Amino acid sequence: MLNNKSTIMLLVDIAYSPFGGAEKQSLELARNIDRNKYELIVGCLSKKDNLLSQIRDCGVKTITFHVKYIYDLFGIKQGMVFKNFLKKEKVDILVTYHFGSDVWGAVFGILAGVPVIISSRRDEGYWRKKIHTLTYRLINRWYKKILVNSQAVKRMVLEKDKASGHKVQLIYNGIDLERFQGAMNRAGTKEKLGLPQDSYLVGCIGNLRPVKGHTYLIKAAQQVIKVFPKAHFVLIGTGESKESLATEAKDAGVENNIHFLGIKKDIPA
Repeated sequence: MLNNKSTIMLLVDIAYSPFGGAEKQSLELARNIDRNKYELIVGCLSKKDNLLSQIRDCGVKTITFHVKYIYDLFGIKQGMVFKNFLKKEKVDILVTYHFGSDVWGAVFGILAGVPVIISSRRDEGYWRKKIHTLTYRLINRWYKKILVNSQAVKRMVLEKDKASGHKVQLIYNGIDLERFQGAMNRAGTKEKLGLPQDSYLVGCIGNLRPVKGHTYLIKAAQQVIKVFPKAHFVLIGTGESKESLATEAKDAGVENNIHFLGIKKDIPA
């Protein structure tokens, strides 16, 4: 019997943890992709590939290329390894995430003759310098499609990256709703936090970094607490902004209502 499955390869710059957007979506695809229709391979550009072990546990092939700089001699040599890998695995669709994978992956994907190359853009380019935007304007022509996960990212890709409108496809991030069925335990959560049962909880999940905008949540919390003194805000995540956010909460007089929980694995609960 002929194998009519299509082979899809996802290429990410890093696969460090399941909490990053691209990494989480890669893991969800590994868990949920229709194995009757598709073979999935996940590749990581750099050696920050801790998440790949979880992806392998899903029965998905993984590979790491240990590239630090996509433009140095080693990066180019590894690019040829990648090209040969794509040919050997007969990859039909290459989906790239992050800037390094977008550029490096597209170049060697074209050299390998991959029929469909797709770029997945997942933020508004807060990290970019002018060279990054100019590069995207040059390489957008290489992609069959450019996937975006929000209207805001779509506007950026169209306006700043000057991508052709027919190439840009909005697909929101998928969420496994079954994880949340019956998992919520308000009483137990409040007890763990040492809060009274008649308190109100507001949850926020995200890395504690300036781009996530937690500072606005604290400003909003200050106003909410004036009306609802029993409102408590639980911030799940970690990052370089934790100390400054804690200081903001203290200066705003709401430090007793703002709780930094760090990384939590029992999000549904």
